[in-house]
Parts: sequence; C-alpha cells; structure tokens
Amino acid sequence: MKTIKLEFPLAIEKNRIRLGALLVFVVSLISILSFPHNKIIFLLLISLLWFDFLLSFVIGPKISIFKPLVERIHQKWIKKEEWISSKPKRFAKFCGLSLLTASLLLFSFNSNVSVFLVAILSLFSFLEAAFDFCVACKMYGILQKIGFIEKDQCENC
Repeated sequence: MKTIKLEFPLAIEKNRIRLGALLVFVVSLISILSFPHNKIIFLLLISLLWFDFLLSFVIGPKISIFKPLVERIHQKWIKKEEWISSKPKRFAKFCGLSLLTASLLLFSFNSNVSVFLVAILSLFSFLEAAFDFCVACKMYGILQKIGFIEKDQCENC
C-alpha cells in the first residue's frame, strides 16, 4: 500500500492548479445558479467545496476531491508541466476556505450574503483558470512587501 506524506510541497504544478480552479469555478457557478430553486443543493455544493479546500489547505494538493479528474485532464490534453512556489497558492486555499466558511456560517442569517461570498470565490477561481491571475497570490505578495508575511523565493509574488 502506498503511503501519502502529509506535508505541503514546496513547489506545485501550475496547470493542475488552473484546472482545479476551473472545477471550483464550475461547481461554485452551479451552486449559485441552483440557489433560487434549491437551497439544499447550494449548501451541499459549497460544503463539498469547503471540504476540498480544507483538505488541500491542511494536507496539500495530493489529496483533493477533484484530483482524479484534474490528473486525467492534465495527462490527456495538457501534458506540459510548469512548477511554481506553493506558498502563495496555499495562501489562496486559505482565502478560499475563509470565504466558504463565512458563507456556510452566514447562510442561516442572510443567505444572500452567503451567495455573494460564493460569487467572489467563483470570480477569483475564474480569473485563475482563464487568465492565470491569482488574486490571493497578489495579496500574498503585497503582504510580503509590507512585512506581514515573511519573504520567500517566489518570483510570481
């Protein structure tokens, strides 16, 4: 039996991250579109996303609900690899996890705010998937420049 190391890698493959962002965009968009008709579907889908973000943030990208699909698409159509620093992407996972946690907690108080937070996640994941623009990674770079986060060797920050 193969064991999985429970540590976040120093570098991750950019195209796999973008494919994962595409899947997050699709699931979050479906959840938003289902909201007016079925709030249970909305909650189930954002709970699924929350669980995936939690796993990816705590354990790393080796364990993800979307990993089998991402790997299959990557092997079949993309094939090339480009490795980047994982630190800003881990921060992005934390930001996504925070948005989803707030969305789940606020749902019973104000479901419209909950949908708005998922819409923000949807927008950010779309920007990552379509244009390779990671909003949270840019925030990570700004936080490094002002000294809130320790500087590392990240060229993209």
